[in-house]
Amino acid sequence: DTAMAAVSPPGNLLEGVALGGGKWLPLRGPSGGEVSAATLSLLSTPFVTYLTRVLINYDPSVASWWSLQRNRVSLMEPGKREADLAAKFGQFSRSVGDGVAEYLEAERRRGTAVPTEGLAAILVARYCGGWDGNAGEQQE
Repeated sequence: DTAMAAVSPPGNLLEGVALGGGKWLPLRGPSGGEVSAATLSLLSTPFVTYLTRVLINYDPSVASWWSLQRNRVSLMEPGKREADLAAKFGQFSRSVGDGVAEYLEAERRRGTAVPTEGLAAILVARYCGGWDGNAGEQQE
C-alpha cells in the first residue's frame, strides 16, 4: 500500500515516528498497571507496527479513522503531509502497543501459558474469517 509506505518509519522503530527520543518500552499499561518484563519480551516494535498496519487496512473503524486523518492533511505540502501522517501513525502504533501489552499482561496474570495464542485467536477470528491455521489456507 503506497499510503503506508509513505508513513513507514525508518527501520520500523516507533520512536522514528515522532514518539520522542529514547527506547519505546510501555512499562505501564493504559490503566496504569505494571507490565512485566515477561510481557514486554513478547511485544516487539516490528510486531506492533505490523499490527497497526493490519488494523488500518482491515478493521473498518480504524480504516475510516485513518482515511479521515489522510483527508485532514490532503491539502498540505507533501513533506508536511508525510510528517503529520507519520506522527499520527506513531501515536496510533503506541496506542496499539499499549493495548496489546495490557491484554498480554492480563492473560499472563490469569496464568495463561502462552498469552499470545489468545491474541492470535482474536485476530484470526476477526480478520481471517474461516482460516484454519493447520490447513494453511482459507476455508470456503
